[in-house]
Amino acid sequence: MRAGTRPAVEGVGGSRRPGVMSALVRSLVDDGIRTHEVEMAVPKRRHSKTRKRKRRTHHKAPAIALQACARCGDPKRPHHVCPTCGYYAGRQRVTVAEDV
Repeated sequence: MRAGTRPAVEGVGGSRRPGVMSALVRSLVDDGIRTHEVEMAVPKRRHSKTRKRKRRTHHKAPAIALQACARCGDPKRPHHVCPTCGYYAGRQRVTVAEDV
């Protein structure tokens, strides 16, 4: 240990000085309340609809990826059978009915 430093000793309530409690912890201990039952923080003001919607602009479904079919050139989803010609990986996997 270097000169001038002291070991970090955790006291009651997270204090670095042993035996020293904060006023909040002391009042909670005096009232018989455990420290982990402290209420959570509450917002001061309500967020407007505009602010909420601005925050949620990035919460959207990703765009469906499309690529050209190697055989017919029509757009198809990657790793799926082409809906136009029925081919996948150079082989015909599905028989496609012709429109009249």
